[in-house]
Amino acid sequence: MRRFSGRAGTVAAAVMVVSSAISMAPVQAHDAAGPQFSVQHSFGNAPGDGWQPWGSPTLLNGRLWGRTTYGGANSQGAAIWSMVPGKPKTYRVEHSFGGRAVAVGGGSVADVANPHHDWLRVGPDGRTLYGAALWGSDGGQGGVYSFDTVTRRYRVLHGFAGIGKTNPNGVAEDGANPHSNAVPIQLVAAKGATKTVLIGMTAAGGTAGTGSMYQMDLDGTHFRLLHSFVLAQGDVPHGFVIQQGNTIYGMTRLGGTIPAATAFATPADFSNYADGNGVVFSYDLKRGVYRILHGFSYAGPLAQPTLPGGVVDGAVPDHGGLVISHNRLWGLTTQGGTNGGGVVFSLKLDGTDYRIHHTFGAPTQAGDLSQPHGTLMPAANGMLFALTSLGGATANGGVLRVNPSNGAYRVVYSFAGGASGVDGIDNPVVTTDGKGRIVLYGMTKLGGAVQSAFVPTPTAEDWKGGQPAQANGVIWRLVL
Repeated sequence: MRRFSGRAGTVAAAVMVVSSAISMAPVQAHDAAGPQFSVQHSFGNAPGDGWQPWGSPTLLNGRLWGRTTYGGANSQGAAIWSMVPGKPKTYRVEHSFGGRAVAVGGGSVADVANPHHDWLRVGPDGRTLYGAALWGSDGGQGGVYSFDTVTRRYRVLHGFAGIGKTNPNGVAEDGANPHSNAVPIQLVAAKGATKTVLIGMTAAGGTAGTGSMYQMDLDGTHFRLLHSFVLAQGDVPHGFVIQQGNTIYGMTRLGGTIPAATAFATPADFSNYADGNGVVFSYDLKRGVYRILHGFSYAGPLAQPTLPGGVVDGAVPDHGGLVISHNRLWGLTTQGGTNGGGVVFSLKLDGTDYRIHHTFGAPTQAGDLSQPHGTLMPAANGMLFALTSLGGATANGGVLRVNPSNGAYRVVYSFAGGASGVDGIDNPVVTTDGKGRIVLYGMTKLGGAVQSAFVPTPTAEDWKGGQPAQANGVIWRLVL
């Protein structure tokens, strides 16, 4: 089975028309007035607290909700946490993963463990949160769960078993290892009737063992695979889907075109792109038709640019999704681009008029931001905000802003490192305060005030033992 965790690979198949209308906005300085940054919580500073968030917070009914990837009362499965925005003392752990849980229809099952990326999704009732985790469940390959924020009822809706000792190359009936959450999607049935279902993606399982797109009812019943990802058409998705009418859109992390090994200085450099650059795709919910809208065409640092005007394409959209603004799909890649730090891109919903709006800086240097691992999030003023894991003034990542009306890019804030947080991960929550100011809440994967000893969980195959020395991450607030 090909690897599907960590920050690897790239390359792509440019299937649709690429526009020559490429705009490259220069890096701009931070806002002159200066943003107001504060740490709301350092993870690991209380018994049973979660450690190292790899995901994003959700704002629901006056509270922030989020997950960590490690820690929790079971010391293996991480935790769901909640907090009133701007009131750190209200922080509390709502659920610790990795123990036993109630399944659909009752009965005890192994809980899921080690949730990774994306934010918890709000169901149509306005109170239930839906998520997924990479590992755990009776099948050992992760699963989907629900959490009622009013009653605190937690349920495992589906445990994945699409990879195992008896089926190491995947199966047509099930996926495995979801890196992001299932998303409530509204289906239109006969005579205009509607039904909300959950649709998500896994990084493994499916017919080729390299990922699947699945659908289930909100209670976990009627589970089925919609699509199995394969190398040539994009595979190993780490992100999520979005909906526009009868079509959903998403990205795969790998697959598509594989660049030539000779376009890289060393075999080690090539290894990051040996499994492909990933693709942008659409899926017609009525017809069941999967279509590649753009294959990321990064060809390697020693190769000629593949986009018009001598522009180098991005590669490997890791853990993020797309957003629709100004009738275009907007997204980020983690790698590729001239400096290897990814790009900001957009394209029309039919896949045409592909543009790169900004190429991020090198991941090994301070200055411009580098290597985002998430999604552009819309604000009330129409701007799009996102985080990066590296780059910035102290090379600890930061916050960026993109104006979707013209593609203009700006560095909003650079994480200071240490107790203030290191490695901006996934997405911020973007809201406003009583004075009309933009307020962002988010997390860093590392940094903070707590450097706890850690016993690795046996289900977390992507754990890196040296990480606790960099502390366990923080929840932060940024007022612009």
